[in-house]
Amino acid sequence: MSRKELEYNARQGGLLLGLHGLGAGDRLLCTLDLGWGLGSLLVERGVRYTPLFAMVAGRVDPLEAYRRLGEYRFNVLVSDPFWLARLTGIARERGRPGPMKLLLGGGEGITERTRAELEAFWGAPLCMTYASTEAATILAFECTQQSGYHVNEFDFYPEIVEPDGDGYGEIVLTTVTRRVMPLVRYRTGDVARWESAPCPCGLPFRRLSPLRGRLDEQVSCAWGNVHPEFFEPLLRPVPGLGSDWQVSLYERELTPVVQFRLELEGGGDAARERAVQEVLAALQRGHQEAWLAYCQRLVDIEFAFFAPGTLRRQRKLLRLVDERPSGPPDWVGRAVHGSRPQ
Repeated sequence: MSRKELEYNARQGGLLLGLHGLGAGDRLLCTLDLGWGLGSLLVERGVRYTPLFAMVAGRVDPLEAYRRLGEYRFNVLVSDPFWLARLTGIARERGRPGPMKLLLGGGEGITERTRAELEAFWGAPLCMTYASTEAATILAFECTQQSGYHVNEFDFYPEIVEPDGDGYGEIVLTTVTRRVMPLVRYRTGDVARWESAPCPCGLPFRRLSPLRGRLDEQVSCAWGNVHPEFFEPLLRPVPGLGSDWQVSLYERELTPVVQFRLELEGGGDAARERAVQEVLAALQRGHQEAWLAYCQRLVDIEFAFFAPGTLRRQRKLLRLVDERPSGPPDWVGRAVHGSRPQ
């Protein structure tokens, strides 16, 4: 996109802050990643058009951020849900540094249980946004009613294609104002439906439901947008590993957990421990940012081992599954080999 488009998108973000009632006297901290994504860049540009005191620090260690919350008197936090969850865990142990007015999340979905716990602890609503790097800005956002995503119909024309009997289908989008890289019926891979009832907040924009999932096996988490190909190099060095394996993302308390489900020849403790160390070493070598997130306890890692030929319970074995809404099935719990290995 052009610099002109960047500034335009940033001003639209300023409108979003205004819709949430933020103004002079509010103090905002943004810890969205300053990497290849656009989140922090858009927030940094956007707050220039507001009277807010704001700091855009990138994805700093939640412990360091906690130490500064009271000093800077931040009352608005903008970050990924997994970062907010880790900060909340720290604050539970050490004490809440002060009240919050608003939490804004982006980058991945959130379970209602986690949302309720974060809101109860901070005494503030957590409103999510729906965005993508390809769109270069926010496509839709939650108001404080949290009853679906209001679509940014100034800049996008979204559609739900091939809906099922309940109205759920893939979100495709067409850009209205983009010039450098316009998109026409761009397939997002995300599945949602239109909300038909008017929102109590009174905004006239159409609303998308919370995302039901994705058409492919891609999950957004503390390690970014991961897919089965992310994990294959991590498992390649493991001796005795069978051809069937699965990785699950679920939540334990407020912490996201990446659970490796592996079929291993010779199921002794020594073989399992070696498999654990091989995977962790490969993660450290090949994905330093993911390793840092693990060391900062933004995400945990768990292993479950199975005898060869027992993991596949249906014809197609999904390599990557998102179990945050439901938790892992009971049959997995009996095979878990420790948590947070060193």
